[in-house]
Amino acid sequence: MLIKKKPECAVFIFSDTWGEIDTVLPLLFDIKKKTKLKVISIFTDTQTLKQKDRFIDLFKILKNCTDEIFDFKFILRKNFIRLFLNLFFFDIKNFYKIILFPILKRNISPINQKFYLNEIKKKYKIKYIFVGHTKVLIKNWFFENNSKVLLFPQALTLRGVNFSKKRNFDYKIYDRERHQKYYNHRNYPKNSIFLTIDKNESKYFRKYLPNKIFNIINIGYQRLSNNWKKIKIEYKEKLKEKHILIILGKEWYLGSENLRKKLIEIFNVAYKLNVNVKYKFHPRSTFDLSKEKKKFHKIKIEEAKNSILTEALNALVAITTSKTGSCFDCISANVPVLDYYSVNNGLKENTQDEFKIKGKITTLYRYYNFVLPINNSKELNFKLTKILMSHKFRKKILKKQKKNLKSYLKTNEIKKIIDVIN
Repeated sequence: MLIKKKPECAVFIFSDTWGEIDTVLPLLFDIKKKTKLKVISIFTDTQTLKQKDRFIDLFKILKNCTDEIFDFKFILRKNFIRLFLNLFFFDIKNFYKIILFPILKRNISPINQKFYLNEIKKKYKIKYIFVGHTKVLIKNWFFENNSKVLLFPQALTLRGVNFSKKRNFDYKIYDRERHQKYYNHRNYPKNSIFLTIDKNESKYFRKYLPNKIFNIINIGYQRLSNNWKKIKIEYKEKLKEKHILIILGKEWYLGSENLRKKLIEIFNVAYKLNVNVKYKFHPRSTFDLSKEKKKFHKIKIEEAKNSILTEALNALVAITTSKTGSCFDCISANVPVLDYYSVNNGLKENTQDEFKIKGKITTLYRYYNFVLPINNSKELNFKLTKILMSHKFRKKILKKQKKNLKSYLKTNEIKKIIDVIN
């Protein structure tokens, strides 16, 4: 009797947030559309899949390009009895975790990698495994399957490798922590592929990754390509009026009171000019804004439920409140970016990615003039009012930002993932 040959597949393991998915989705899309491979998506953090209603466009694209989506609840529901018995005999601690899961609603991803692997192996031959930069897989994934491992970028981030010693933080401590962070990557098989978004990021990871393990390949800013923008246009809302788009940073990076204060100041300007507002939470930091919104009932203030690029397609101007590569999405969508960010706030998570250049503490997004800096409420009122009221001024700022971004990207051509894996 002939044994039916299992179809080959590419497995994408998502363990971070929808920001990670936003970055890697163009790769997944191309593999699905341009190869015969089946595409399997795994969510090791159940909270990420729960947030799909906050990223409607991304989930629709993911769903359309994925043959199967796994998360732990799905496997538990489908194979509860088998897992129940396996866990009971294998590890009593894991057994109790399974029993308590519906009650505690905890993420138990550390114990479920083998379950995902076994579930996929029943139906498919795993040819490629895609996983985020910071993820460490159990060895069963690649050594048992002779699969090729590719680590993908989890965000559009300027690493600042050329300014390492100018960090607004002890660079020796920073270096030591990064070496520790990527120490366990030595467990990956040799010649695993480490994908980066630009040459500076490649240089950054060569500095911190274990030697002679990874083949580092720069694939460029995939989600900024014209082809990807055309796909995103299909998902934008049809709105009569454009709005201000606020891109919120992590609350614990910026300070809760400081972040809310800035939001109210932006709402104030919008209220005076009768301009609607949309705000986009960071995937890891959401909070209640109902009280703040009630004070400005004459304008429409609502949460943005799509990715930044899709939301920017309907925006007049974008305002960032932290250091973020999302400003690139906005500029790519022909939307100028204001940067209402407080440098040197004393929080390590912030200051370690700031730099002292020419005697001034700044961010790389400001240094390269990708954003128009705002340092206080007076500047906000003046610059935001001018950019909303003057088409000429708005056009001037956007032209400058587009020119600077184009110059930065010119040495980072987009490389097709199909060429990388073939």
